[in-house]
Amino acid sequence: MKEFKSVAVDEKPNQEVTESNLPVENSEGIPSKKISISWDKKKGSEGSSETKHERKTGNEYSIERKLKELIPKEGEKISKHEALEGIESILSSLEAIQAKETDGAEEPIIGPHENPLFRSWEILKNVPNKQQEKNQLIQAAEWITQHGIDRIVVHGEGGKQEILPDGKIVVPSGPDFDLRTALYILNTLKKRNGESFVKYDEHARSEIVPKGAMSQDTPTREDELVVYVDTSEHSFGVELYGTQKTIYADHHQEKWSKPTSATEIMSTILLSSDQIQEKPAWLDDIINFTNEVDNLLYVDKKSEGRRVFNESFFRSQWPKSLLALYEELPHEQVLEILKEKKDSMDPFAGVNNPAVEALIQNKKKEVAFALKGGKRALEEGQRMKLKRNGPLGVPLYHNFVKYKNDKEIVRSNEIPFKIGFLTTTALDRDSFVVFNPKSKSFFINSTGRDLTTIFEALKKIAPGTKMIRGDMIFPPKKLPDDLTEEKFLKAIGLM
Repeated sequence: MKEFKSVAVDEKPNQEVTESNLPVENSEGIPSKKISISWDKKKGSEGSSETKHERKTGNEYSIERKLKELIPKEGEKISKHEALEGIESILSSLEAIQAKETDGAEEPIIGPHENPLFRSWEILKNVPNKQQEKNQLIQAAEWITQHGIDRIVVHGEGGKQEILPDGKIVVPSGPDFDLRTALYILNTLKKRNGESFVKYDEHARSEIVPKGAMSQDTPTREDELVVYVDTSEHSFGVELYGTQKTIYADHHQEKWSKPTSATEIMSTILLSSDQIQEKPAWLDDIINFTNEVDNLLYVDKKSEGRRVFNESFFRSQWPKSLLALYEELPHEQVLEILKEKKDSMDPFAGVNNPAVEALIQNKKKEVAFALKGGKRALEEGQRMKLKRNGPLGVPLYHNFVKYKNDKEIVRSNEIPFKIGFLTTTALDRDSFVVFNPKSKSFFINSTGRDLTTIFEALKKIAPGTKMIRGDMIFPPKKLPDDLTEEKFLKAIGLM
């Protein structure tokens, strides 16, 4: 049982769930108001209808096809993650074939109506039976439009205070861009007849939990439908336990998976319905942008074999791009920029707006401060003779110390936490590693590297350590009293 306590939200009966009612972070990153998500009384519950599921066997997902997927086309490369996914899929197919040969039975398709506990196959990994994936999407869409949502669980304020790696104590912050956009998609897409796709039960309610936490609320009806959006630490899946129905529109599972977002998952669910209206022309642009910023995909993009995101780009281009400004602007304005297909690298080019210019200048100052701290952190890492080229590659280690350089000038290596990994990438380092000797809190962020061995080592010295999507490691809620910087550095292979 999670220790978090849920925070119920006011139930106002004549209003749809909208991202505009979500809390806005103040200068300290703390929401200035609670989420107010409410519902339309006119939309009732009619129960779900049966969906027929096609059958597919292992023959349709032959090992031969999977092997072909592992052979790169001319000029292309396959990443380590893609190779591991392919191998995992082949092994699953072999197991299915072996099981079929053993009992002589046809490979079954397990549908939501056939299994009392149908849970968490992932839409973005190679599932041995792709029809199961399709079934879940269809089932989720059917539940949303036919049965009606009884409860939405989202992340926001509430729960216990947390100590960030920089030592600051904060309350878990409000919803991020991905959550707001997923809710926008849920309430905006229409059926072919022009009606809203989503349906809410007249007694529907919302629940706010710390990010990653599960619901602590209790069902109010036997066949309640609960939808998790961008929280739960599950990948996408549907769950039918008895008559209780759950949809997980989340992507914060422990292991690595193809980068996605709650926005993309919610869109995929709705678009799988045969009742959906034609897909809006702007939807792909919004999904792609959300995936970019939620997973920082843009830092790895290359041109002529060289990474585009470097120190020069970080200083001059990033501060005026939507990649930097989207969190500072009203959510509706960001969506309009994307719908109008403006240049996301310079969306306000030619616009004389003092407020926007002030935002850009503040971003430039923030970048300059971060790069200064980052370079000092690299100096400190050299002084400490930290190891390189291990599982973390070449890291940028941030430990908040004040030290004297060769000229006896006291310096600090402070880096704003929110752009710590961007700073790491801009300085051509592989992993952002943080340890605060005072609070004993830590954090690791790396892309394209398997952090499993480091994760397992940290769990031994700090039980409760969490890993998200295979490339981020977070400290436990309760930090061990005997944790030291030396013990931490040895565990992750830097000392």
